[in-house]
Amino acid sequence: MQKFMIGIFAFVLILASFGLPTADRANASSTYYAYVKSYTLKVRDKASTKYRTLRTLTMGNKVKVTRNVGAFSKVTYGRTTGYVQAKNLSRTKFRSYTAFVKSYTLKMRSNASTHYSVKKTLAMGNQVTVIGKGNKYALVSFGSLKGYVQNAYLLTTPFPSYTVYVTSPTLKLRDHASTHYHVLRTMQFRDQVTVTGKGVKYAQVNANGIIGYVQAKYLGTTPPPTLGYMTTQYPYSLSDAVNKQLKTLRLTDATYSLFVPKNNLTYNGIQWEANTATNVWGGPDNQSWVVTQIAKGKVVQLVRSLDNSDWDQVGFKTGWVNASPADVQYNLDPNNFQNGSAESYQFLDLSVPTAVNPDEVNNKLLKGRGILAGKAATFIQAANQQHINEIYLIVHALLETGNGSSPLATGYSVSSVNGQPVDQKVVYNMYGIGAVDSDPNEKGAEFAYQQGWFTPEAAIIGGAQFIASNYINSSVYHQNTLYKMRWNPANTGAAAHQYATDIGWAVKQARMLKDYYNLLSTYSLKFDIPKYR
Repeated sequence: MQKFMIGIFAFVLILASFGLPTADRANASSTYYAYVKSYTLKVRDKASTKYRTLRTLTMGNKVKVTRNVGAFSKVTYGRTTGYVQAKNLSRTKFRSYTAFVKSYTLKMRSNASTHYSVKKTLAMGNQVTVIGKGNKYALVSFGSLKGYVQNAYLLTTPFPSYTVYVTSPTLKLRDHASTHYHVLRTMQFRDQVTVTGKGVKYAQVNANGIIGYVQAKYLGTTPPPTLGYMTTQYPYSLSDAVNKQLKTLRLTDATYSLFVPKNNLTYNGIQWEANTATNVWGGPDNQSWVVTQIAKGKVVQLVRSLDNSDWDQVGFKTGWVNASPADVQYNLDPNNFQNGSAESYQFLDLSVPTAVNPDEVNNKLLKGRGILAGKAATFIQAANQQHINEIYLIVHALLETGNGSSPLATGYSVSSVNGQPVDQKVVYNMYGIGAVDSDPNEKGAEFAYQQGWFTPEAAIIGGAQFIASNYINSSVYHQNTLYKMRWNPANTGAAAHQYATDIGWAVKQARMLKDYYNLLSTYSLKFDIPKYR
């Protein structure tokens, strides 16, 4: 046995004398094929990262492994044989799968970094085949092209398309997800489209075969309300309408530049003040309009003294003032309020109930609104009986009652009317009718007593009758829109029977109406657009 062992040792020494690499032989394994699993892999002429690179392989390349040397494998790829890091090889071929682009655009690059060139820009919804994947990038094929994209922008399932409706008056369909890009077409309110992809701000849609991008906030999954439009022609021009309004009280809370004649101001050593009662004008001449008046002794700030002029510009807190002719014209001109905008709701026909859902009204408009909570059915009853818009009635009631919490809304005890004793009863007034500024609660309660409004329901229905007969369905005035209630355009004589002096009243009320309708899903509306000669 001792001779046998000595013989083996001698044979090993002989092999070593021929220079065969014993380390290689110790780590050798049978030949097999493997696949590159890193984005790139350098093939070197020896088993160390210090040695020369023969070539660079890419993800998915198939190599023949002939030997393992420590952390390296000796491989052959085509005509190149060298050493690669074994950790970047896999004996199992990557199982490719289909993926879909979920970003607006996705750059396919020549290598796995944003520093490399772009081979193609993919679009939202494009289908690719993932043929390799790392921590951040995936190697994909798209048609005949191969390149790298970021994993975060791929989905393994296609976007579940669904039908939506355009909810804005118009909506531009663009070829990319930005307002800077080309408009493919302009869609209209209630147009139906299919959403084929969606990002944070934009949605990709198919509009009758045209695929593009729109702002997602202007799409709704339920059919928008039915909107009808009609036009009423008036027998005079817009300028005639403006001139008529300039001859009556027209107020605004807007702020204007203010001017007074120099001779009407005195500096008392400390401050500037009016030395006489004077008009304050909207321009440095008496051809402009009178904004307001100030009394003698009114302290003002001198904004600037105009050179070569008899006027000074002043400043002080004004509050409600006379509106400028330009502002009157702006609010009178229907062309300034696009159909479908919040401001266009001043043209909403208030003489037509809008078929709202009572449960939806209770849950979305009247919930938590004091004594008005749960009263949707009563408002709808009043609307149907008086041929009046129920949401307008609700808005009016909420405003007048402080969201259903005012004394007149919650019940007010009355024992005398116009100074005469009556049977004491609790009354309700939901619209503030008869509640004059000097004594709103007493006068509003006395009016309610005279009308027999002894329950909240009676006050809702009876008040609706009063509003309808005096304005909305008046046989004399026919003021069935907020615009008509404010401006009374059918009156061809002097301005009269106008609900408010604020030139912005109709617009402000319209915005509130629109806000409430935005909370509802089922209703139909009719608009009456004024048109001047």
